[in-house]
Amino acid sequence: MNISQFDPVILVVEDQGLLRMTAVSIMEDAGFEAMEARNAEEALILLRRYPDILVVFTDIDLSAEKDGIWLAEQINKEWPKIDVIVT
Repeated sequence: MNISQFDPVILVVEDQGLLRMTAVSIMEDAGFEAMEARNAEEALILLRRYPDILVVFTDIDLSAEKDGIWLAEQINKEWPKIDVIVT
């Protein structure tokens, strides 16, 4: 994965593959570099690995124990400067 230090990076978190691919495509068309995660746990791994992520765009219902609200709370604790959009 090639993350540019000059492009805004958005992490899209969505458990449904087609919706995730659509959201990533929309973000890239808007000029963002987009990464994707299938669930909250995967999102946290990527956030720890890639400090250039500026925004997390997450589904509220991730079909798992740890939903989008839980993920937003964890991000606010560990990375308070990252903006989180819960849909």
